[in-house]
Amino acid sequence: MVDLHTHTTCSDGSLSVRALLELASKENVRYLSITDHQNVDAYKELGDIETRKLFNGKIIPGVELFFKHGNISNEVLGYGIDIKKMAKLNKLTSKQLESEFLFLEDLYAVISKYDCELSNINLIKERMRKENLIAREAMIYDSLNRKALRSLGSGPKPDKDFITVKVADPQSEFYIKRKQCLDTLEQASTKIRKAGGLVFMAHAFDAGNDKDVLEMLDYAVNNKLVDGIEVYYKNFTKPQVQFMENYAKQHNLLISGGSDFHHVKSKSGNLTQLDFDIMPWIKQITFL
Repeated sequence: MVDLHTHTTCSDGSLSVRALLELASKENVRYLSITDHQNVDAYKELGDIETRKLFNGKIIPGVELFFKHGNISNEVLGYGIDIKKMAKLNKLTSKQLESEFLFLEDLYAVISKYDCELSNINLIKERMRKENLIAREAMIYDSLNRKALRSLGSGPKPDKDFITVKVADPQSEFYIKRKQCLDTLEQASTKIRKAGGLVFMAHAFDAGNDKDVLEMLDYAVNNKLVDGIEVYYKNFTKPQVQFMENYAKQHNLLISGGSDFHHVKSKSGNLTQLDFDIMPWIKQITFL
């Protein structure tokens, strides 16, 4: 059983590293990757012998990095990375941070028109600086701000929909025009490869409309920016999974899948427990 997309309290997950390992062990996951957003802090805890004993399966060192491509803001997953190298590679530049501050201010200005209560913006900025967060994540990580986003967004992920779709749509009443300084797909891919990892496109169908998604996938493949794609994902419909399976086969891409685990929503847990062939990976990465 495989789950290669999980999050802990080191980014926006609700479980500590120890608690996630306990859950994975309980649910008989054999291959696990912790893929926190923009950081690899979770892996520091795995240096503790007692923590590592909580899970006797294989751990694939991972990370999830943001990028901007055309009309899409999405993420790539990095697997088999050198943790120390990735920690050094993935700091926001001062220019990027200032751009994210401006975006945060614009978000507050737009949202405040709709009588939504928001947290103190200076505290959010401080957290962004301290934790290497972009505005989107800082908004979603804050419970009060996330409540505001959910009230204005739509779909299964209204908070994410508001920031990545409505705010980016020139026809939307929430549109914010800005020059985004997020990494390009090339830059995010390069960081993972410099850290010795394999690059996978994450949850592509969650990123935008089908036309933009296909353009993004073709661009990534044609420019050799990814080694694989996330084929199995909790929000994908059966036709979307089938499309991804066929696309991976057609382009000779490795496949991954996971729960994108953030929160326990039932007593039985929520890890995906996917059963797919991970053998093509074995000789290409180092496990922890």
